[in-house]
Amino acid sequence: MKNPHQTLLLFLLTFFQLGLTEAISQDNKEPFRTARFASSDAAMLEGELAGSSVSIYQGNVSEVIVHAFLKKNGRYLEDGDEEVAEFLSEFEVSIEQSGNTISISAKPKSSRNFNWKNRPSLSFEVITPGELDTHIRTSGGSVSIEGVHGAFDLASSGGSIRVADSSGEVLSQSAGGSFSLSDFQGNVEAKTSGGSIKVENLEGDIIAHTSGGGMSLADISGTIDAASSGGSIKASIGAVSGDMSFKSSGGSIQLAVSQSSSFDLDIRGGSIQSNLDHFSGSIEKNRVSGSVNGGGPALSLQSSGGSIRISN
Repeated sequence: MKNPHQTLLLFLLTFFQLGLTEAISQDNKEPFRTARFASSDAAMLEGELAGSSVSIYQGNVSEVIVHAFLKKNGRYLEDGDEEVAEFLSEFEVSIEQSGNTISISAKPKSSRNFNWKNRPSLSFEVITPGELDTHIRTSGGSVSIEGVHGAFDLASSGGSIRVADSSGEVLSQSAGGSFSLSDFQGNVEAKTSGGSIKVENLEGDIIAHTSGGGMSLADISGTIDAASSGGSIKASIGAVSGDMSFKSSGGSIQLAVSQSSSFDLDIRGGSIQSNLDHFSGSIEKNRVSGSVNGGGPALSLQSSGGSIRISN
């Protein structure tokens, strides 16, 4: 009969070996297709993707590199695998260039509904030296951009959109997915139906509208047009550097501003809590209007279905 300590040791060794094998298989990330393009000839990336995600990021490269991956049961499939050939017999994947535009596309070959059950998941990675205008449309997949400068026109139905550590302009539309942005320089317009919006550390103006999700905004220097028709808005903006509007129907608004900010204030809602230093104006049950620190840009808060709270 085995010693209980020996049994425990054998179990731990087996568990470690299984975990190590899994880690090795996860690290073995091999694309089934790769294409390379001279960066001097690549100013625009366009994508029409069905059921697949794309990640675009800056790398230590002198050209634009596009990888396509297929993954099933935790394992990346390689070119030559039988499952790759089977997938490509029913699904068209292309990576092409025309002029200064790189195009990636993924779509079923048949007009009938493609059944993703027990199929590999498809994703793309695009590595760029740092500048690349991007126009992406994806259904059922996510979009991620990091460390890139450009004009980004992004749309997803059913997937999330993420932009980080980048600059330029963003136009984003999502149906059923969230939008997140951090450490960005430039103007942003983000609209989502059914998903949340989260923005941190933005130097630029923003329009952010969501129907069905909450909103979180922090450290924004620029104008703000924020509206939610199904969730709350929580913002910590520091200085009021431009006109700012926050509207919510069905949710609350919580706003924190710096003590030194100067602005004109207009609040309308059912339940208002205002705790601001150096405020001069009128305070009523459903309306607060006046100026803070002598006045400045217009700051407007309006809620038709929740409370409003503003403080330093």
